[in-house]
Amino acid sequence: SEDKRILYWEPAKDTLFQVINNILSPLYKIDFGKHAMPGEIAKKDDYERIMFLGRKENFKYASLARYYQRKDDVLYFSCIYNGVVYICSYNEVNGNVGVYSFYDVNNHYKACPFYKIVDDFIILELKDNRNEENNHVLYKFPIDHLK
Repeated sequence: SEDKRILYWEPAKDTLFQVINNILSPLYKIDFGKHAMPGEIAKKDDYERIMFLGRKENFKYASLARYYQRKDDVLYFSCIYNGVVYICSYNEVNGNVGVYSFYDVNNHYKACPFYKIVDDFIILELKDNRNEENNHVLYKFPIDHLK
């Protein structure tokens, strides 16, 4: 059943897998289109892919899709493009897609890739731009604010 599905992904890869009854199978391929990592890089090992993506000249590639979570009929994940963290959504029933970014008008905080869906809320990790040594903070907001 859908409730028993476990989601699985690999670092810096574009495929989301599912595990049902101890069987691992591809579920979705994330297609970043013209912003996708070049195929010759995507074939390399985890370390090489991550090192490639970490270079500023390669921030033009959408990458590091991770933290996949499901709420109702919607699948969520975070990714990075041009140094900005996005939460993306995909409604598995109607096919609607959403892409959301977060910013602080005062530029005190910047979103990090980690987030967690708890009940009807998203808890998002933020770093303090004023002092990178400060502990990161958590920001909680209703998930329906993404709609």
